[in-house]
Amino acid sequence: MADHRAEQIMAAVTTAVTGLATTGANVQRGRVYPWGNDQAHAISVYQGDAEAGLEQNFAQKTVALTVNIVAHVKTVADQVDTHLNQVAKEAYIAIMADRTLALPFVIDTDWRGSSAPDTDGNAEATHGRQEHQFIVIYRHSSADPSQ
Repeated sequence: MADHRAEQIMAAVTTAVTGLATTGANVQRGRVYPWGNDQAHAISVYQGDAEAGLEQNFAQKTVALTVNIVAHVKTVADQVDTHLNQVAKEAYIAIMADRTLALPFVIDTDWRGSSAPDTDGNAEATHGRQEHQFIVIYRHSSADPSQ
């Protein structure tokens, strides 16, 4: 049996943002994993709310799934906003390159917005974090969310 469609979407988004020029392979699923000092820039991907859509019938459910992309950056001398904006740009392009995420049950993907940058610094480095939300509209069977 296939995974829940939300899990398939999360895997597709994680794949899409892995290998970006700025963050490389520093991508993790989940919200709470710490980043090592050797990782200057990274991305976290985690699942948000799932809301039932307006188009419901006995055979299918339409769902609006929030996918959160969190950019993490560390820099010594440069503006942290510059690095956060670069990660945001690259992630946006990667996700929106195929608005169906190459999944036949996805109807559309769209950007919902971004949080204000959250920064913290000391003499060694400035750390920044910014969250970006994407909405993925998809359908699944009324009897099984993996179909």
